[in-house]
Amino acid sequence: GDGNLKVVPGSHLFRDAQVQATSDEDLMTGWMKGRRHPLSGEPLKIEELEAPAGSVALMWTHAAHAVNSRLEGSDTRWCVVYGYRNPGAASPARRITPEFENRFEGAQDLMPLY
Repeated sequence: GDGNLKVVPGSHLFRDAQVQATSDEDLMTGWMKGRRHPLSGEPLKIEELEAPAGSVALMWTHAAHAVNSRLEGSDTRWCVVYGYRNPGAASPARRITPEFENRFEGAQDLMPLY
């Protein structure tokens, strides 16, 4: 793929916030190994999503997901991530640092939105 989103359908049903991997292979031989979709009973699998520009993808927070690397020469793509949370509780929701955002022209204007 070219920077497309990939997901593991049914992974949100495990409610496991600790799902991590450094590659698809790592996820398949680690967290996914032997797991089946809780509703269909099918083995879990990684699916790559392709959608036209301007499309919207919705998913639960705990759904295992990642993106493929962009192909050399591909244009920069931007996304907006929204989430609901308890405003009275501590949240690890902010994971992008100002230093990261400052690397991209125009991204500095996004900081006040947090």
